[in-house]
Amino acid sequence: MKPENKFDAAITKDEMIRIDGNMGSRDVGITRRVGLAVLTRSYRELMDSIIKDSEVTDAFIESAEKLQDYLELLDAQRDAMREAHARLLMVLNDVYKETSSTRH
Repeated sequence: MKPENKFDAAITKDEMIRIDGNMGSRDVGITRRVGLAVLTRSYRELMDSIIKDSEVTDAFIESAEKLQDYLELLDAQRDAMREAHARLLMVLNDVYKETSSTRH
């Protein structure tokens, strides 16, 4: 007997390739490294950077905007991976129930 279809595909293979490409883009890597670099600096060090060079303010503003975009991308990725996890658990649960019932 063919199992019932409990859900359809959420994305196409082309969409998967595009999404995966976005996650590995150069900009995402740079933004991640900028965020990590900021974490290596104290408040005072960051403030001193602005005091010494006023152009740093523009760079900090741009970095903050890119980090916000990156956070949104990570939120979407987290949500997608939760969905993938739930789908796998649903299938595995049904397989387990089916194989358990055929053994008894």
